[in-house]
Amino acid sequence: MTLRFRTKVFLASLSVAGTALLFATIILALDRRDNERRAIEQRLIDEALLIAELLGQTGQASVLVSDGRLDDEADRLAQVLQARVTLVAADGTVVGDSTADGAALQALENHLSRPEVQAALAQRLGVVERYSTTVEDEMLYAAVTASHPRVAFVRVSLPLTTVSGQLGRVAGGALAAFALAAPVAVGLSWLVSVLLSRRLQGIAVVAQRYISGDLTARSYDYGPDELGAVARVLDAAIGSLRERLDELSRDRARMEAILT
Repeated sequence: MTLRFRTKVFLASLSVAGTALLFATIILALDRRDNERRAIEQRLIDEALLIAELLGQTGQASVLVSDGRLDDEADRLAQVLQARVTLVAADGTVVGDSTADGAALQALENHLSRPEVQAALAQRLGVVERYSTTVEDEMLYAAVTASHPRVAFVRVSLPLTTVSGQLGRVAGGALAAFALAAPVAVGLSWLVSVLLSRRLQGIAVVAQRYISGDLTARSYDYGPDELGAVARVLDAAIGSLRERLDELSRDRARMEAILT
């Protein structure tokens, strides 16, 4: 089946518009994902710094010094922040963790060798993505140093499933935007194909008139683009042909008059 020119133009325009829109959506989604990831990391850092500041103030007042109260405070902060909160002593002992209590807390491994704790020990801040043997899940950690009699490091973390869920919602929003913009692209492509088809039909009508023998000059607005330039060249060629025919007609009339 042979496609009409208008259909070809429509499909070509739609393909270009759809491809451009798809790439723009992908770029926007990736950019928003990166921004969202950085925002999540910054949120964990800010929360860890806030907890360290609060512990520094309460430590100066000799409050929350016992490990039991520190663990209760870690649980309370975790509920408020909706994240895992871990309080680590200078020797690496975990004195408070929102995922472990009592005997489970005492059984936790020494955290001094944890990458995020080592980074915080070296530069006061550490952000690490790794697998947690305690909760058995991929986690994003942010650890900072603290000024407290029993707490040297504050660590706040989120499961990467939670992070991925938030990033997935960003990607879903980008896809929804693509779905909303797609009908606009289809409409614009159809409009472009209609306008171009009408211009070509106008040029075809003029050419058909020339073929039928009507070479009279008429004024048409072909437009300033390449298509209009081609139509004007066609008109100029027909005008030159019309002048040659008129000249031949006059020569023939003179010859017939001489012969007569």
